Amino acid sequence: MEDRRKALEDFCEKLAGILFLHYSEEYQLFLRSERADIDKVLQKYHVISYEEIIVRYKKIFTHLAGKELNNETVLKIASFRTFLKGIQESFIPFKKASREAIEARKAFYEGFAEFHQIACEEYEKNILSEYHDQKDGVFVFSNSKNTIRYQEKIGKIKEATNNDSIEHLCEWIKSEKDEIDAFLEAIAQRDKYDALKNKVQEKQSLLNVEIQNIIGGKSSIKSMILGKSKEDEVAALDKQLAECSVEAERLTILHDMITLILAYNEIEKFKNGKKEKYYQIVKVTANKEKENLKNMIEYWNEIMNNENVKTADTIRIDKIEGEKTDHKSPKK
Repeated sequence: MEDRRKALEDFCEKLAGILFLHYSEEYQLFLRSERADIDKVLQKYHVISYEEIIVRYKKIFTHLAGKELNNETVLKIASFRTFLKGIQESFIPFKKASREAIEARKAFYEGFAEFHQIACEEYEKNILSEYHDQKDGVFVFSNSKNTIRYQEKIGKIKEATNNDSIEHLCEWIKSEKDEIDAFLEAIAQRDKYDALKNKVQEKQSLLNVEIQNIIGGKSSIKSMILGKSKEDEVAALDKQLAECSVEAERLTILHDMITLILAYNEIEKFKNGKKEKYYQIVKVTANKEKENLKNMIEYWNEIMNNENVKTADTIRIDKIEGEKTDHKSPKK
């Protein structure tokens, strides 16, 4: 559910930057409707015709007017699709690794806090105190003077589990995969118009053959049952042929326009967006990691500044210096 919520938020943010989509009637209906069955509402909504789509595209992508459609533009789209399909599956292990890293990091921070409380504090109170009569005089982690400060430092370290830097990477990987899937879907939509155009053209060929057969003296079973004359039958077929011709022309225009939009607009926009997003996520991750390390360093600095640790260091140094002096003295 959290993944879906973040994906929806990302979707709305992206559409906010594409004004002709953001202010479209369909999106505003989706955005503002309070009904749970929004799919049913949209199904009853006006279906946009090919002609309306062409008009919208011409109005929006005026900067593409005069751009040439050639083998190079087609090859550019084909090459980019091959690249995207090649890396599509690689995001599955990327996502798995990031998820595992998040769980490992969470376990580490929780284990670290437990280690501080049980392994360190409990050891000092229940075991180390029995070795020495000084009580607090030998304690480090459970020293009554420093306990509150230590707990504050531990609390900051544990905060990393609530907003882990690796989680930002994981979200980026999922978003990256979703955007790749969407771009491939856009290319597939272009191919769909081409397939529809070919189907309409096949229908045109069949209609032409049927018209020639009727003119040549052949009549269909349907026309004989309905009692249509050759003239009426040819006129009806000519009407269908004209409708097919218009539809094929519009599908061709749509296919060519989408080709130009992808080749001259969307591919470079997509690539540049990836670079900017990547630098941004690296920066966020690096800052988070620096903050986590800073909290960890501050914690251990507190431990190193503990008066008992300092005293122990002084005793150890004095002992080493004493051993050196004894070693240098002449043997008796």
